[in-house]
Amino acid sequence: MADKKGHQCSPSLACPLCLEAFKSPTLLQCGHTFCKDCLQHHNEKQKGSNYVECYVCKKRTKLGQDRIAGLPPNFSLKGLQDDLYDECLLPNSCVLHKTECKNIFCEVCEVFICITCFIESHQSHRIMKKEDLEEELRKKKVTLSQESKVRKTKAKQFVKNAERRRRDINSHLGELECSIRDVFAKKITLLQENEKKLIEEVNDIREEAGKQLESCNADQKELIKNIERSDAKLKPIMTKDVKDDTLVEVRLHCIDLENSLKNTSIEGAMSRLQAAEDAQFLPSEKGLLDLGHVEMDGKTSAVNVQCEPAIADTGNIQRVPVIANGSATETEELQVEVNDQVDVDIPPAVQNGSLTIVKNVDLPDNLFGMAALSQDAVVVGYGGNRKGSDCFSVSGDQKQHLKSDVGHIWGIACLSHGQTAVSCDNTCRVYGMLGVGAGMHCTVTESSRYLRLCADRHSNIYAVNGNPDIFIFNGTYAKKVKVSTGRTKPLQICVTSSGVMVTNTCIRPSKVTVFDQSGQEGSSIESTGHHDYMFAAVDNQDRVLVARLGCWLSVLRLTRYTLDETTLVEETTFKQIKLPHKANRWGVWCYMVSLTPNLLAFANGPHLYFIEIAD
Repeated sequence: MADKKGHQCSPSLACPLCLEAFKSPTLLQCGHTFCKDCLQHHNEKQKGSNYVECYVCKKRTKLGQDRIAGLPPNFSLKGLQDDLYDECLLPNSCVLHKTECKNIFCEVCEVFICITCFIESHQSHRIMKKEDLEEELRKKKVTLSQESKVRKTKAKQFVKNAERRRRDINSHLGELECSIRDVFAKKITLLQENEKKLIEEVNDIREEAGKQLESCNADQKELIKNIERSDAKLKPIMTKDVKDDTLVEVRLHCIDLENSLKNTSIEGAMSRLQAAEDAQFLPSEKGLLDLGHVEMDGKTSAVNVQCEPAIADTGNIQRVPVIANGSATETEELQVEVNDQVDVDIPPAVQNGSLTIVKNVDLPDNLFGMAALSQDAVVVGYGGNRKGSDCFSVSGDQKQHLKSDVGHIWGIACLSHGQTAVSCDNTCRVYGMLGVGAGMHCTVTESSRYLRLCADRHSNIYAVNGNPDIFIFNGTYAKKVKVSTGRTKPLQICVTSSGVMVTNTCIRPSKVTVFDQSGQEGSSIESTGHHDYMFAAVDNQDRVLVARLGCWLSVLRLTRYTLDETTLVEETTFKQIKLPHKANRWGVWCYMVSLTPNLLAFANGPHLYFIEIAD
């Protein structure tokens, strides 16, 4: 039986003597079964005995005249063997049609069937040969295996980077929160100023109306007295035979009364009083109070509102275009006409890639520190020349920023929530929107140079004062971090959104240097001329602007770089322009900040220029 099946049989179907499948299974009286040949061979060893001993339980079975041949066969076991043989011989036989093989797969019922089953009940179903199914599954297995490997690699990479991505998302959303708070702080400042202005207007109307009422009241009382006095004087003398002198006197009284009646007309005053009564407050449109909206994949979030343009419309600004030949040297005369009344007509081809002064502002004194307050305005401090700080916008508006009781401001930086960080000597202090001290102050290592400041989007303050260090601290607490800059002694600093710091030394030899957050030095650009000063600013796309201005010269050259980690990669060199005023001999009196990617502010002593960048 084992030969027929081609494999070793089950132990329950094997003879205990030969350990193979039963051949002519013969039953003993004890119930155990053996091959007939095995019993015959075993019995030959026991010649002369009339019994056979069971090899398993040792019980004896009495033999008759025919001996082993006379023992009964085990028909049940023989039938079971035959059934198992048939099943093994035809494993894919159809249950309903024994002679047919199940070699067809029904895709609808998802079972294997035979040809007869297909004809009888599966003709309308989609079928497939077993061989084709096996080939298809083989190919699919290979494809799925490859896709699984790729997907598994990506999944592992995602899991590995999930925490970093979470930090990046939280950092980005934190920046969005800061931006929203910044806009809110600016809006609330404007609203407070607007409220103050409107209340002052109402008070002026109230005061003027009160004056008008008092004046009219006094005039009318005087008129009443004149009328009563005239009546008293005219009644007794209005009789016959009046003397000539009396008539003259009456005539004078009449003229006096007539003049009084004419001069005390109240129509004009009443119209002004009526205007005060009719005065109305007309609220701005609701949309003007909206901060803005958040977009994801170009779709506006549920808080879908309209907002005012963040940048002032420069279409109404009187432009002062300044054009220069890119090959001209600083000593060449450039024809520049600064005219606040007339817009110079420049061909578009020349404007392309050029710089244009859109506003020229004369400051009250030499500037020492400057920061971007908004996308169209800056705040400036005057160092030891003047106390307090002022705000100047590209539209020409000027107003006080911090009062003079703050003291001399050497460095200035704008933080979130409308706060401002300023430096006085070697100490930094933070003030609120209304100029009230926020309580935070921090002192750094003394130096012969004064402290200059800048801030990043998270209100971290960066300070330099000519020492080979950069001091970093937060606007809400005074704990500071000191980053060494080696031999570089920066006097001005700006920073990218990722914390990369760009410094410049201002004094000769003027140098712009990039540092990472740990103080590792990257690219460095040094002025080629002994009398050249270099200044740096970072725009909101983390591009670095480097300006060059010669001592006692007025030609400004600007180059824009991108950052590859801490390496400066030159992107655009703009056509040089000639400023309306020459630079003084001290580079520390110049400052540059970026307001938008297309607008920067450059200060030269007591002169401030808003310069438009045209790519």
